[in-house]
Amino acid sequence: MKRRDYMLLFVVAFLIIIAFVGIYLKGGISGGAVVSGNVVDDSSANSLSNDDAKGDFDKQRDELRSQLSDRLKSIKSDVDDSTVDFLMDFVYQRGIDVNQINNVGKVDLNSLPSDISVDNVHNANLAIYSVNYSSDQELYVVAYSVNSLDDITQVSKNREFLVYGSSKEMNGEGGFLSSAADVDGSTSTGYIMMRAGSVTAISTALESTSAVAGDSIETVIYKNGEPVRFGNSLSVDSDGFKRDYDVQSEGTVKFLPGDVLSVYVKSSANSADTSWKDAVTLVEITTED
Repeated sequence: MKRRDYMLLFVVAFLIIIAFVGIYLKGGISGGAVVSGNVVDDSSANSLSNDDAKGDFDKQRDELRSQLSDRLKSIKSDVDDSTVDFLMDFVYQRGIDVNQINNVGKVDLNSLPSDISVDNVHNANLAIYSVNYSSDQELYVVAYSVNSLDDITQVSKNREFLVYGSSKEMNGEGGFLSSAADVDGSTSTGYIMMRAGSVTAISTALESTSAVAGDSIETVIYKNGEPVRFGNSLSVDSDGFKRDYDVQSEGTVKFLPGDVLSVYVKSSANSADTSWKDAVTLVEITTED
């Protein structure tokens, strides 16, 4: 064969190969298109499943709310719509049978049961409901942002400390202690009260330098120059450092703005043989805002 014939044969064979390859690829792509057309989109299925679940959940909540509302009406519990929604979530989460609920009542925040303690609540959007269910079961539910709430009357208490002392050696009838400003006390000199309140505690520490058997050193609080029946008593049967403290309820020793509080230390027997020094007394007062 001539060289030209070989070239022609080669071209024809090449074209035939190209044709077969094209037919194969077309069939493969077409087949792929058919297969892909039959593939299920998992994300679509999941979306449908989630929508169905959400629909069932909403349906259950609506049914539960209707049942709870009917039950509350039947037992004549006076609660508003927003509270019903809150209680519904509580009942659902606890798995409580709606028909077992005997009573739902609002708890008076100013007269809480002994087993409930609510601190630092001041005109807040807070309410507590008691839910009585079954025969003897009772739970307390704390709700926020309900429509109508009673103000809570709560008084804030402040405790302050008045420091008195003297490094002088005293005996017998003793004397007034100085203030923290190192000003000698007297019946008219002491700490001036700025708010109404009560004396609620007192403590004293000193060093006994001469002891008399059976004697004691008394620390006495004076209000406006008059002694009050509250103070410390330290036994001095022996020499050395002594200490005492006493606490009492509010309202026992009261004071008003402008009253003067001072502290006097003396021997109970007024004995000159009983002596002491370095006396420090701390008086606790409790006032109201």
